[in-house]
Amino acid sequence: MKNCYPIKSIIKNQNSKFMLIIFLIIFYSSNYSSAKDGYTNKNYIKDIFKISTNELNSNNQSSEEMYISVYHGQSVDNSLKEIIFEGKREYMSSYVNIIALSSSRVTQFPNLHFEKEILLAKHTGMQHHLETDLAINFRWQFVNEPFPLSLGYGNGISYAEKTPKLELAKGHDDTKRLLGYIMVDFEIEIPLLPTKPKVFFRIHHRSGILGLFCRCGSNFPSFGYKSKI
Repeated sequence: MKNCYPIKSIIKNQNSKFMLIIFLIIFYSSNYSSAKDGYTNKNYIKDIFKISTNELNSNNQSSEEMYISVYHGQSVDNSLKEIIFEGKREYMSSYVNIIALSSSRVTQFPNLHFEKEILLAKHTGMQHHLETDLAINFRWQFVNEPFPLSLGYGNGISYAEKTPKLELAKGHDDTKRLLGYIMVDFEIEIPLLPTKPKVFFRIHHRSGILGLFCRCGSNFPSFGYKSKI
């Protein structure tokens, strides 16, 4: 009986009693109606957990995804315009091997992705130096099934360890170690494999940006492989 006194002291006045009675009526009536429909407190907890899990999955889908890419290219003595619109390829004995890390996030437009990319390149053949590139890319996925296809375009900066001999050999005497960077690529996802890797064709372009840096540059049509990490 001693344990009852604290409760009695809480509900001394009529207002407290009235509120307690209303609360009990609502609680038991809601439980009764839910039980009639086969809906119990246990089911309620499960549904709350299910909603939370769905929200978490939704947030994860909109978060950044990380990728690693490797690709190999060979230089051509053609402008970016000639390669893309005229299909010209006059290959030179200069090669590049590149490894890149990128992050990708879906924008407010479902098929448009925003990417940040850092690249490390090793040149061989006519020139032997390292190159680092930083780029901001936009990717448009224009086909979703059965094989997702996308087009990418990126802009940034390119820094060469040494003045590129290839660009000097092409008569670009005003070339610099620091130039602009442009990439254009076409990407195919392979959903049949567990990690859903991608293969791509890319033009790796060191650019004078229409005279902003110089009237110079170089182009490397390349093929590569990309995987989520």
